[in-house]
Amino acid sequence: MPSNRKTVTLSRRKRDRYLMVFEALGEPMRLRIMELLPREPRCMDMYNVIELAAELGLSQPTVSHHLKMLRGAGLVKSRRQCNSVYFYTDMRAVDRWLSEAARRLGRPLQNNLSQTGRENR
Repeated sequence: MPSNRKTVTLSRRKRDRYLMVFEALGEPMRLRIMELLPREPRCMDMYNVIELAAELGLSQPTVSHHLKMLRGAGLVKSRRQCNSVYFYTDMRAVDRWLSEAARRLGRPLQNNLSQTGRENR
């Protein structure tokens, strides 16, 4: 029996990027880093690895690893200034990911609820 569900098909590259974001945000410390980083590259608000390590109480290599995961997922960007690299949140990428998550997770959920007679709460 064919399903009436609409599915969103992604290219392999987009799907892998989408999954990388889930992996990156699946670590509580990375969520904390995302909370700390500014939403735009303003000099006074950005952090370098040393500053983030001090703020979070972590070693610099640990913070570097977390930033590498966030950058790999496309959620964080960096800017070199003087002798340091400063980090900020790429809000365009975050917005794109949230929109994709809503499309992928929202539609099937709404379809399932309407098919089973449940109402949205």
